[in-house]
Amino acid sequence: MPHSIPASAPYDALLDRILELPYPVLEYERWLRQQAASRSGPRDYLFSADKPRFEPRKDDVVVAHPGLQVRERAGAAVLGLPGAPNGIELQGVSRKAAEQILGAIDGARCLAQVRWAARVDTPAFARFLRAAFGLVVFAPDAVASLERRMPSAEVVRFASSPYAVERPYWENMAAVRELFLGQWPSIDSGAKLVGLLRKLHVVAVMGPRFDSFYKPASPASDLRVNPGALLHDAPRILSTTQGSVFLDGPRVNAGAVGGERWHRLVSRAAGQTGDEPLQRSFDEGGLGWGSIVVARAEQDEQERPWFCPPRPMHDGHAEFLFVQLETAERSAAAGARDEAVAALARFHQAFVRLHPFHCANQCLAMNVANAMLARVAGAGIPHLLLDHLALRMTRQAYERVFDAAVGAFAIADQDPARRLAVLRERRARSFALIERLASCTTNEQDHRAIQEDPEAAAWALVAAGPPKRH
Repeated sequence: MPHSIPASAPYDALLDRILELPYPVLEYERWLRQQAASRSGPRDYLFSADKPRFEPRKDDVVVAHPGLQVRERAGAAVLGLPGAPNGIELQGVSRKAAEQILGAIDGARCLAQVRWAARVDTPAFARFLRAAFGLVVFAPDAVASLERRMPSAEVVRFASSPYAVERPYWENMAAVRELFLGQWPSIDSGAKLVGLLRKLHVVAVMGPRFDSFYKPASPASDLRVNPGALLHDAPRILSTTQGSVFLDGPRVNAGAVGGERWHRLVSRAAGQTGDEPLQRSFDEGGLGWGSIVVARAEQDEQERPWFCPPRPMHDGHAEFLFVQLETAERSAAAGARDEAVAALARFHQAFVRLHPFHCANQCLAMNVANAMLARVAGAGIPHLLLDHLALRMTRQAYERVFDAAVGAFAIADQDPARRLAVLRERRARSFALIERLASCTTNEQDHRAIQEDPEAAAWALVAAGPPKRH
């Protein structure tokens, strides 16, 4: 006997509730669980490894590196260039299949058409792409389209190959930038800014059409992301005679990411003595802006410094963020570069300390800051380790560090390839200097290493007065 449909107000109300379910959010949460379960190996939290992460798609028109050849070594197919001793081994792909795929890549076919023309099975084609894409096989039109929307150097910590950027993340960050610039003119208060930031957070992790999912690198994303939801939880810490115990709530790593010696040299260059106690509270303008505590949670191997964001969040926090952005915009319009950069430094430091969302705070803060920075410096900058410095530094010192980063990395060059080449050189030379400094044991050795390459010292933020020439 067929079931009849109840004719009642409660039934209609239940139907309405089902229709109002946020299905994209439910799908995103399911996807997050899959990502957390599939992760293996150490977490590259800083994305410092310059390896391909850009996802190839079936509508991408692809090209191969000029001169690319298929060879065979120990029975395995290898992609290589003439004269190059090594190459890329294609596990599970025969030499014949590799030659057919390479022969089908003509710079006009999209990936779906390449597979058809190559006449190879899907698993072999997928293995070929996993090994070669982003290294010797490229999708230049797809990358160029995203670069025009938002330079890849402005969405990462350290300038790298565009193919080292996760594609959904890059697409979402471009959409965040566009939404911010489109709605910022209507923002006239801290409360409205918070409303906009919540929308930007949703777009950052779910995409503008809620189908481009991104999992933030923060370990917190293994627990939850909660798109657009403010994190109102307060840190709970138990103080005992044997140390502080972190019970629960939000906390951010406040250790010396990048090394204690580098942090001390950056602080010294910024005019911060380094004598400030590590365990301290930050207060300004009658508002608390969080504190650093040395504590250990149940799952921690030992106690470490943690930054505990201010809770509860007050209207004054939101108003401070708004005032800094408004000041930056007004100063940029007046051509007052130093005032604009200082205001953006205050905005960025306040945002990362406030930690308003469960995760994805740094990428959102830098995206907004870079949108404004482009107006005064002609370009934004890589994210670097600015968020970690912001947690530990005084406001005055952080303004100097942020200004130094802008002077070192805001490259206003309309040629994206040339701009990226300059940024990657600065990354390489600054990293090399930081490694040399890590082996120094005296101030004299530090001074000598810095004097040997003063430009790299400026790019590593360990020397005052970075060169402004681009």
